[in-house]
Amino acid sequence: LRAESDEEAKGLEIFTERWVIAPVARQIENVTGEHFDPGVIRDFVAERSRQHGAELAAKAAAWTRGGVLAVAGSVYEFFLILMIAAFLVIDRKRIARFFANLPPPEMRAGWDRLVGYVDRGLAGVIRGQLVICVVNGLLTWVGLLILGVPYATLLAFVAGVLSLIPVFGTIASSIPIVLVALATGGIGTGLLALGWIFLIHILEANVFNPLIMGTSAELHPVLIVFALLAGEHAFGVWGALLAVPTASILISVFKYYRHEVLGVPTEEPHGHGKWFRDLMKRRGGPQTDTPAGGST
Repeated sequence: LRAESDEEAKGLEIFTERWVIAPVARQIENVTGEHFDPGVIRDFVAERSRQHGAELAAKAAAWTRGGVLAVAGSVYEFFLILMIAAFLVIDRKRIARFFANLPPPEMRAGWDRLVGYVDRGLAGVIRGQLVICVVNGLLTWVGLLILGVPYATLLAFVAGVLSLIPVFGTIASSIPIVLVALATGGIGTGLLALGWIFLIHILEANVFNPLIMGTSAELHPVLIVFALLAGEHAFGVWGALLAVPTASILISVFKYYRHEVLGVPTEEPHGHGKWFRDLMKRRGGPQTDTPAGGST
């Protein structure tokens, strides 16, 4: 290994001398008309190499430390979230009773109706987004298998997980897919992969989101985009991840105030998801028109 390294270093030195130092020295002599010592360039290149070599080593060490800390922090946060979620699921009834007993007795009926509005809207958003993640991951996996892109399962899994963040997750998941397709299959495969991703997200925007979000939570896509922009601007990735559930809670509170406090009658559902609700009515399926009190 040492002999091979010495040969490679010697070959690089010969290449630099022949194709960099000597041509530059001749060009300087042609311009100035005087003899120029190539050793000046040789010493300059050696000095800059030593300086940048030390800087690159320091930067590589810093990047390595930062990467290890970032991975460790992500693993810690992942297991912390799982632990908190497990405690919430195990003690959900006690937690629900605690929050139900917060308002005074004369206000508990209205409190229960408000919780029903929030619960219905938030549950619809969460279930809908999870279904969209699964559908996106499956469609991505099928398309990558057809195109022969390697690591199809891993890339599809990443695409499904990042679909938890609407709009921005789509962009983030598309970049590695297109890069892998370009690197392994050329420009044609890369363009086909990009076209397949584009088709999936056209279906998501025009079919999945209107059907699921419109039916369960009645969130208009424009509201979703504005919520994402505000959340990402204020709190970064976590803000984008929690933007849609937060928007659903605020809209549910507004609906409660409008219908229960002001007494405005509930309108006939319209817009996104209406065709699916009408289909469910004709088939005798469950109704999602008016939020009811209580937990779903």
